[in-house]
Amino acid sequence: MERKSKLKQFIFSLPVYLIGISLISPFLLFLFKLKTFPSLENLEFLFVFFMTVFQSSASAFLSLFLGILAVRGLLSVSDKKYYFVIEAFVLIPCLIPPLILALSLVHLVELITVFPFGLTALIISQTLTYIGLCSIALARILKKQGNFLSEWAYIHNVPSFYFLKALTKTVLLKDIQTLFVLVFTGSFTSLSLPLLLSGSSFFSLEFFIYENLKNPALWSQALAVILFQSFFIFIICWRAFSQNSSFDKDLSDKRIHLIPSRSFLIIPIFAVMLSIGGLFFISDKTVFVDLLSLSSFILSAGVNSITLSLIVGFLTLFLLTALCLSYQNVKARRFIASFTPPGVSFMGLAFLLIPIYTQTAVLIKWAIGLTLLLFPWIYRFRGERALDKMGLQVETGRFLGSDEWLIFTDILWPANRALFFLCAGITSFWACGDFSYSLIVSSGHWNLSLVVYDFFSSYRLEEAILLSWLLLFISFIVFLFWLALAVILDKNKKFSIRKLIF
Repeated sequence: MERKSKLKQFIFSLPVYLIGISLISPFLLFLFKLKTFPSLENLEFLFVFFMTVFQSSASAFLSLFLGILAVRGLLSVSDKKYYFVIEAFVLIPCLIPPLILALSLVHLVELITVFPFGLTALIISQTLTYIGLCSIALARILKKQGNFLSEWAYIHNVPSFYFLKALTKTVLLKDIQTLFVLVFTGSFTSLSLPLLLSGSSFFSLEFFIYENLKNPALWSQALAVILFQSFFIFIICWRAFSQNSSFDKDLSDKRIHLIPSRSFLIIPIFAVMLSIGGLFFISDKTVFVDLLSLSSFILSAGVNSITLSLIVGFLTLFLLTALCLSYQNVKARRFIASFTPPGVSFMGLAFLLIPIYTQTAVLIKWAIGLTLLLFPWIYRFRGERALDKMGLQVETGRFLGSDEWLIFTDILWPANRALFFLCAGITSFWACGDFSYSLIVSSGHWNLSLVVYDFFSSYRLEEAILLSWLLLFISFIVFLFWLALAVILDKNKKFSIRKLIF
């Protein structure tokens, strides 16, 4: 009987073990192909590492500083019925592909002066990406936990600045630390924005790895740097995300005093304007005619993007469902939540080394690679928190005699199904706009994001802008497709898109 119980426990833990093996499989594949041990021939990477730490820390600090100020603006309208629309608007820079954000920023600045590619541009672009996310997360915490303190401060006539400062050291401190790590790791491991805006690999370790991987003689050094980077980020994430945060709790209806000030709404609005404002200026109308001559090529690339995004969404949904089956294995789940992918450059080269380069093979490489890159992030941000909150229901089910399969079918899956479809939609949206990983693995094949990047790198900004609108349209349609599936499956229940997303 005990043997049968252990076998059953192993079977239900198998999905999470297989997912863990899949996440580290690029390392195994690269080591098998390299056939040499990782080694460092020089310590040049240390200078790049410190510069990467600097620009990532600066981006995280500015994002949180401006996000805390933006909270005052968000709280001033948080009692409005349309507040969820404001949240969605503020999140645009975080959700749109980095290629679109860089294109808008460059084109907007180019209308006035020459764009200053370099460290400053990189920090500004990364800050713009995360201001909205930080401000919304912190505003939610204050709505939930800050109302009683705000009433006390209001009665005692505490100045708003000192009250906000006190909140950052008490109620907000834990989540500020978590958000700092989230922004820091996102900036540290990013390749897209450094490749587009930094102008040099000196400011980004991921860009440095990308440059090293171009030369097979430097592959052993590149792998050593990758292992160093992955271990560094893993340790940070393991410490930061092994404990629960509070920014995903439900909103309170109580009013916050002293802090709200509508003038601070200019911060997130300005970030959104810089992120997408450049997409609205097209002076040369002949670009429409130029793109019409490429209609068949663009259509083919668009079909590839749709197919890619749907496959990535399906794989994300499948992996999230598999983790529900392995709910009882908490340590393995926490490993996946703390795992940081080895980087776009490494992932791209690992799949490029697989000697099959047909269009179908490239599409499969795109889909699997992007899933392995995106899944740990979406699971860390939404999946693990959702599963962790199910502890009381699961324990109650076990107490009443439910086995693991019944817990999955009657508790975990029904409660998290809509959220999992949302996660599938988000990863589909991101996959459709990816260009950095797709560029490495493309082998001469195209998707729509690569076409936009090709125009951008050729400095044909207006053609790139027109196609970026098509890319955003396709991404949004695929996102709505997954939400529509969630609505259909929950058609007999009261379904709220607002509650699901926000």
